[in-house]
Amino acid sequence: IVQEEYTLRELTTREQEQWSDQFTALQFRANPQLFDNTREALSVLKKEGYPLFISSSFPQTALIAAVGAHDMRDYFDLVMGYAEGGAFQKGGPHFSRASEELRIPMNQLAYVGDGNDDIVLSKEFGLYTVAFADVEIPNSRNALSIHGPDKVISSIDDLLPIFPGSPRG
Repeated sequence: IVQEEYTLRELTTREQEQWSDQFTALQFRANPQLFDNTREALSVLKKEGYPLFISSSFPQTALIAAVGAHDMRDYFDLVMGYAEGGAFQKGGPHFSRASEELRIPMNQLAYVGDGNDDIVLSKEFGLYTVAFADVEIPNSRNALSIHGPDKVISSIDDLLPIFPGSPRG
């Protein structure tokens, strides 16, 4: 049975999604920590009336499970991951849905991302772009800055001053 399951062959879209979900679930279990002060920052932004969404390349089912495992459902108006065999993914499809459902023009959305693709995609679609440089990754700030984000931060604490109406904004 094991040999048959692991024989090299092209996977169906459904099998790819299942393996991706399993991998993502393992990653979330192995790395369950949030950045310091994440809950506090999200709470402040929600209290100030900012609608919040997640746009991720993680599989939708695993992402929703992770948000639930961290007990963070109430912070987000939309949680969007990779779904529908790739038809619904981070970038244009997610940003369009966020704009429509939150009733906010695309050029008034802000996106906080920690990867080069996050910065490139959000800039491409006209979003205000905040790059989150991981201090654990050497040269992260420089690598993200190349793509021209509107702001580069290295701590959740640096996020609130960016948004008007927040205590530090």
